[in-house]
Amino acid sequence: MSKKKNVIARSGNFEVTKDSGPEHDYIRIKAINGNWGLSYRDDNEMYGKILAMCKDPEYAEGLRMWIVMNYTMSNMIYDEGFLRDWWDAIGKLSDRRVAAAPVPTDKENENAMAETQIMEESKEMLNDDQGGD
Repeated sequence: MSKKKNVIARSGNFEVTKDSGPEHDYIRIKAINGNWGLSYRDDNEMYGKILAMCKDPEYAEGLRMWIVMNYTMSNMIYDEGFLRDWWDAIGKLSDRRVAAAPVPTDKENENAMAETQIMEESKEMLNDDQGGD
């Protein structure tokens, strides 16, 4: 007897399913013909991102392109020149994301430092309590 699939999205020749396990849930992207698949566990950042893309029709084309890119990248052998160009492009994307990230205010920095200090003090108190009897 075949297991019923929980298909949450279809994109071209691919389907996205959400599966539940005893310890983790999974997002699985599979070619409809079954010859390729990709999955993410719920403790992976991509799990939530893919779920969000599946729920928002505005991201349908972006999701399709992302899936096709992953399918293509995992089913071809590339030459060194292409791979170096690809890594350069990934580096530039990372640089753009860092440049666009918000800069924390002085107050946010102060709050973060205060939280860190409280956590360190709590850790020291716990360590002292465990070793002194």
